Amino acid sequence: MASMLEAALSWVEHGFKVIPVALNKQPLTAHGLKDCTQMKDGVRNYWGKWPDAGIGVVTDGLIVLDFDAAHGGLDSLEAITQKYGSFPDTRTHMTGGGGFHYIFRNPNGRNIRNTVGFGGYQGVDIRANGGYIVVPPSPHPSGKAYKVTDKSAIAPAPQWILDLCTERRQAAIADPGQDAIQEGQRDATLTSLAGTMRRRGMSVEAIEAALTAENIRRCHPPLSDKDIARIAASVSRYTPEPSATTTDPPDIDQALAEINKPNKPNKPNIPNKLNFLNISEHSEHFEGNPQAYKNISRLVEKWLPFHKGETFDLDTICRQLGVTDRDDRHRVVVRLFHAVEADLLKKDGRLYSYIDKTYKLVPWEMATGEDDTLDVTWPYGHEDGSAFGFADAVSVSQGDVVVLAGVSNMGKTAFCLNMVVDNMDRYSVTYMGNEIKPAKFARRINRMNWANPIDEEGRPKFETIERHEKWADIIRPDSINIIDWINLGDNFYQIGRIIEGIQERLKMGIAVISIQKSEGKTLGLGGGFSEHLSSLYLTFDFERLHVRKAKEIRPGRPNPNGKDYGFTIVDGGSKFHHIREIKKCRACGGTGQKKGADCDNCMGKGMVDA
Repeated sequence: MASMLEAALSWVEHGFKVIPVALNKQPLTAHGLKDCTQMKDGVRNYWGKWPDAGIGVVTDGLIVLDFDAAHGGLDSLEAITQKYGSFPDTRTHMTGGGGFHYIFRNPNGRNIRNTVGFGGYQGVDIRANGGYIVVPPSPHPSGKAYKVTDKSAIAPAPQWILDLCTERRQAAIADPGQDAIQEGQRDATLTSLAGTMRRRGMSVEAIEAALTAENIRRCHPPLSDKDIARIAASVSRYTPEPSATTTDPPDIDQALAEINKPNKPNKPNIPNKLNFLNISEHSEHFEGNPQAYKNISRLVEKWLPFHKGETFDLDTICRQLGVTDRDDRHRVVVRLFHAVEADLLKKDGRLYSYIDKTYKLVPWEMATGEDDTLDVTWPYGHEDGSAFGFADAVSVSQGDVVVLAGVSNMGKTAFCLNMVVDNMDRYSVTYMGNEIKPAKFARRINRMNWANPIDEEGRPKFETIERHEKWADIIRPDSINIIDWINLGDNFYQIGRIIEGIQERLKMGIAVISIQKSEGKTLGLGGGFSEHLSSLYLTFDFERLHVRKAKEIRPGRPNPNGKDYGFTIVDGGSKFHHIREIKKCRACGGTGQKKGADCDNCMGKGMVDA
């Protein structure tokens, strides 16, 4: 078996961010998931410190179906495949507990949350944005290791998975059997159950959690989350009577009448304004067993910091803490309540999330008078003096990323090489290409006869590197880094991570990144993943450059966002010529066609000179 270090490095090489985890799946680092890394040096540092640590892989951009064998996940897996058919071939892992992780790509960037009870199925959780999974060959408390069961490429999630991920409440997964609660009986039956729990002293949160489980298992069809919350809140208005033996709550008819009123859930019947961190102040108030509450509180306090970036419910935290006893679950509820009271957690329905108050003060006043912008020379027509109108309007600063998204053979490489030659005498420039043939490259550079690419000692004025992957590893932090081009194949969804990794390496320099774009599309491969980190985003089509995004505009200059520029490339793809602003042809509406033939006004191009 490969060492954990080697395995972690392999995951990073394939574009994933990793974090070392303990045997109980909790991150070992001080700030949990925020300490994840995609850098080899970071991996070596972590596994040098914890050589036997398991590997947690961040699931941003992914949708992972986690089937937990210990909680009925395998039965749910069978039910799901019977209803929706077999999963497409995709990367699949078996967990040490005998469950499975089916890993899919999030194909459209939809915001999928980490959640439990996927589609109403028992023992099936979703890990997505803001989450992570433990991956092979990590160890498991059972003594078994996680292992790969399907090495297929990660497939896009089928539409039915996306639908179930975004639906708020799903129907029951199977025939609920003889103890089913049919429509028309659901309110009364669940209210009766809630009354019994309240008379035994259970809090509104605990009642709501229990009712939710019964609702999914027995109600046909289930009630909504809102209905469950109202039932729990309504019954919890009454004072608990632990000595009562009846199974009906007091004034059941009145409780039923209150269900349809918008009541706010009552807080647990415990003292308020207690110090969240001082257990001794309030432990005697709960369950008559202060020590038991202290023990549970310590577990919760240790668990919370490792899950700052996650949303979770009561079942999730209890399952991960190994809490199964009813009274201990109630103690967890109480502890979470006090975390909410102390403004450490926020609660939305059944879901809790950590309130992260960490921030970094920016001493902007110290930078007054400093200028971190780079006076970059953008490509222009050296023979006719024509220029792109955005060139004197946009600013790029140290650490910025410029993205060039274009259809193949439409001018991206010419743009990149012109940037090399036009800036090599003033800045350190590195050109990274994945299709460099020395003789052809030399011919193209030498055609740019307005500059001499060789210095007085006979050396090139810029670096030329052939590179196909892991671009962040060789970024020159204080240089103009030109990457022509990033080829991701079917893994285009990773472009955001790659650009982020490149940007993290920059200091006083910038990166100009070229990516492919499909004809007719407004964004390059990876969609918004390639745009949101860029300060300047340009797209290339046939003899046309479009300014998709210019983040910083120089004062007093016209805003170039949305502008289009026509051009031609001459002299073997080395020189720009006749650059001018263009606009959509009104005669054909920009289609280039009129009455089934090329538009006479724009000659079929869809654009005319502005």
